[in-house]
Amino acid sequence: MDCGNLWRVVLLVCFAAPSLAQKTQLQAHLEHLDGVRNPMAATDEPRLEARRYIKEKFRELGLQVHSQTFNTILKPQYDEQTVSGENLVGIAPGTVGGPVMVVGADYDTPPQSSPLEDNGAGVAALLEVARHFMHETGANGPFQRLNTVIFVAFDLNVKAYGNSHPGKPGSYHFLHQWLWPYINQTSNNFAGAIILDSITKFSTEFGSQYVVQEFKDAFPKASSAIASSGNKGDFLAMFTREDSRSINLANMFTANYVKDRKANMFRLQPMSVRDGLSYVGVLKMFNHQSHHPFWSFRPSEELVPLPALLLTDTDVYRMSQDVCDRPCTPAAFLTRGREGFITKTIDAVTNTLLSLQTERVPVTGAGGKLGVTTPLFLIACVTVISGIIR
Repeated sequence: MDCGNLWRVVLLVCFAAPSLAQKTQLQAHLEHLDGVRNPMAATDEPRLEARRYIKEKFRELGLQVHSQTFNTILKPQYDEQTVSGENLVGIAPGTVGGPVMVVGADYDTPPQSSPLEDNGAGVAALLEVARHFMHETGANGPFQRLNTVIFVAFDLNVKAYGNSHPGKPGSYHFLHQWLWPYINQTSNNFAGAIILDSITKFSTEFGSQYVVQEFKDAFPKASSAIASSGNKGDFLAMFTREDSRSINLANMFTANYVKDRKANMFRLQPMSVRDGLSYVGVLKMFNHQSHHPFWSFRPSEELVPLPALLLTDTDVYRMSQDVCDRPCTPAAFLTRGREGFITKTIDAVTNTLLSLQTERVPVTGAGGKLGVTTPLFLIACVTVISGIIR
């Protein structure tokens, strides 16, 4: 092999290394999230296993780990029953004590859903955001944490199980009984939440995105953009309220998502929700997801809506380009398209946290922190390439 071709091979390996490492991490997470995690299932072991695994990963990352137990009510047939849930909280404390940010995902599973799609991949992404954030803000990282970030895996999202269940979901209990006291019962101490719920379905096929009339009425601009692309499910949907704090959070996430849009096949589709009759129908499409308790928060009689983004592939309103017959293994599920779509979301969420909750450490002399992240694999690649050129 001549020098020029060898240089190209080394360069390809260098830039493929991060993608391979990310896929390996995601698959390792999904191996612990491939069972039906629901208290009405034949066995509750998959939910308990997921719970153990998430706690273990939070601890490995150096997060302060807390568990919040709560009770909620299910009505699987005729009789109501009380079931116990456990929200899993990992805190990355800041040094200043400014507004807190939350990144959350449900780790349980609706009875009839694919456990990897809903919401195993969301939990895997949550764990990867936490891993990247803690690495970048660690002892040798280029960022210093100023404001606290809380990573939370919600249990028992009963609103996604069906309309017959009267209980409150885990995200409701987390917000009312854990987070609100934690932020001293004032919204000024809260910067916003980013919720990951069904983030794997991606398709460049025409007609793969189903747009109902209620959606067209509520989001005419977004519907027009989707229609102009042939109703392709080639985007991540971002739902947010249309108030100033929510818009600021959405704008920051958008800026981080579109940084490399020319080199990426995925796009972001914002959906701003206002109060009004045109939104009543569309709210029913996604008010079962874990952002909704933030939007509808009432610590007393007064409504105190809190900023929260819902990131989703729109779930049942989209057909996936990659079919994975059940039982679907994590290895078969994590195709190149799915892995790329999830990774794009992980990167954007991580960079949003770094933008809002940290500051870059100044460049220092020998022995100090560097101001630019320089992964070891990249240093090694540059060394090899330099040797080849010489």
